Amino acid sequence: LYLYEQYAMVALPVSKAVPPQRMTPADEDFYSTVAIQALTRIFKDQSLAVHHGMVMQAIMFIFNFLGEKCVPFLSKVVPHMLHTIK
Repeated sequence: LYLYEQYAMVALPVSKAVPPQRMTPADEDFYSTVAIQALTRIFKDQSLAVHHGMVMQAIMFIFNFLGEKCVPFLSKVVPHMLHTIK
């Protein structure tokens, strides 16, 4: 770097926010999170549209099992389900 470029560089303040913790298999929601992420990827892939009905059934099975614990996943899944239903 040239001298004037080094002079113009400024240090950014370190964020005081706590970084999110990485999930491990010991976490209660680990397996349901992994399954829903995989099913969501299938929803996003239009070449797998023939499987979208089965994906919806699998997600509903997981949601029934989770009960009220499914609420954090709704914002990720419902838009894809609505798009599939259209």
